[in-house]
Amino acid sequence: MKLSAMLIDVLGKLPYEENVRWLADVGYPAVDPPLMEPQAGDIARKHGLEPGCANVGGGVVGSADAGDQTRIRDRVIEAIAWAAGEGVSALMVPHGRDTSIPTTEQLEGFKRVYGPAAEEAEKRGVNLTVENWPNNGKNLMFSPETWRAVFDAVPSDRFGLCFDPSHLVWLGIDYLQAARDFAPQIKYVHGKDTEIIVQGRNAYGIYGRQFSTSPGPGRWWRYRLPGWGVVDWPAFLTVLYDTGYDHIIAIEHEDPVWRGSEERFKRGLVLAHKYLSQYLV
Repeated sequence: MKLSAMLIDVLGKLPYEENVRWLADVGYPAVDPPLMEPQAGDIARKHGLEPGCANVGGGVVGSADAGDQTRIRDRVIEAIAWAAGEGVSALMVPHGRDTSIPTTEQLEGFKRVYGPAAEEAEKRGVNLTVENWPNNGKNLMFSPETWRAVFDAVPSDRFGLCFDPSHLVWLGIDYLQAARDFAPQIKYVHGKDTEIIVQGRNAYGIYGRQFSTSPGPGRWWRYRLPGWGVVDWPAFLTVLYDTGYDHIIAIEHEDPVWRGSEERFKRGLVLAHKYLSQYLV
């Protein structure tokens, strides 16, 4: 396995090749390129990096509006052609839901979008991945139940998960068992951790602060860089190795401790690389 970094936060404001050059200098062997970036693959490879997964962006796939679905489908298919031409192996695609309609009807939207898109991905050799991000209830594929339903509706070897254990931690889902159960569908992995803030949970419960303005945490968890939360990384990586995943782990840096400036953000990425590299071969 090898480490990549998502070019988010302050890095998203810098030129792509500048980011690639810096990642290579600090030891990253891969990069998640911006969608539709010209020569993204060639630029990454010129600096010795593998281009990983590009993010197609959001959208309400499980919608009652067929026009929305057509626009998302066309955007994904256009991205597949770009990825295949650039040698980008995976795309992260949207899974937004419309909570005003039943989930069974939302599944029809997933079929209309990802049925044709998966066929195109199969032809082009590109993986379509859905990150298991709940997005405050706005996304559908956040749990094993919902994964199973959508994968049954869209059965394709090119349509799978971008598996992020950090979301499952605060949802109370066993991320190790989920990774084992859905190993064939894991096409990409995000490296992100979750810190449990017991003081906040005890004071406010799982819904967080409602009225209080007193000092202290207003929520009971926060995202952290790998090694700074409760994810058991040796155990998680053991599951990945044991079940055959040997691709990229992309650092999704949303750690508030290591944000606020370009220098601080980059220090966080260096720390994440140092921590996870000890377990990767």
